[in-house]
Amino acid sequence: MSRSTLSALLAATLVPALLTYSSLAAGQSAPASGKVAEGARTDAANEMPLALAPYKYAGSPQNFAFELRFSPYRPAVDSAPGLTGAPFSRTFGDNSRLMVSAEFDWQALRIRHFGSLGPGLTAGYTSFARPAYFTGSTTTSAQKTNFEVAPFLLQAVLRVDVLATDLGIPIVPYAKAGIGAGYWRAYGADGTTTVNNKSGKGVSFGPSYAVGGALLLDFLDRTTAASADEASGINNTYIFGEFWGAELSNFGSTKAMHVGDRTFALGLAFEF
Repeated sequence: MSRSTLSALLAATLVPALLTYSSLAAGQSAPASGKVAEGARTDAANEMPLALAPYKYAGSPQNFAFELRFSPYRPAVDSAPGLTGAPFSRTFGDNSRLMVSAEFDWQALRIRHFGSLGPGLTAGYTSFARPAYFTGSTTTSAQKTNFEVAPFLLQAVLRVDVLATDLGIPIVPYAKAGIGAGYWRAYGADGTTTVNNKSGKGVSFGPSYAVGGALLLDFLDRTTAASADEASGINNTYIFGEFWGAELSNFGSTKAMHVGDRTFALGLAFEF
């Protein structure tokens, strides 16, 4: 599956969620407590259009964020220094696979009129499978060979939400940086592959990073956003896109499996 195909698939996954949110917003009534966003009065009472008024909903405390992430992913196994040929491409082809990840952030430091800063932990998974080649041959067998990668990232996450909170612009840029560990395993019908008495599994470490932007969906209907906060403690809901990378190669070691990638992610995020 090519990256362009994956991009279309991810868009098809997220757009219906956005439309569903909008539909629910249209029929939602005001919360019983009367909690609404500042600016959610009549147009006559505002100096700017309601949709552009600063979003200052006084709801439940906000301390955490959760992301559901979708990325095309292809580990950079063939980029290892000193490697002869391209064994990974020969075995599994040149196309990426879909990686599904989840991220949990603790917004430990709230910086007034700026944003939040804190640690975040991400866990993802993807796998590859193709018919195995007979040893020393270009003919494939009935058995499959498989390769799986599960990156775990520990990062500092900076979210700059001043545009939304102070200026009424529903965009939140952000950046992440930290370290990652990529668990990998090659296996077949008989279990983990063994070559020259070496097990085909391990962990590769390295730096990770990301830059992206999130669109605040609460602006579609603030009353719905207030109701969601009152019912579940969800302060804000976003749809986001980012470029991210994980250089999982034991910091460039020639003896490590290089299982990182530089790719992009689309997804949904919630602050609570």
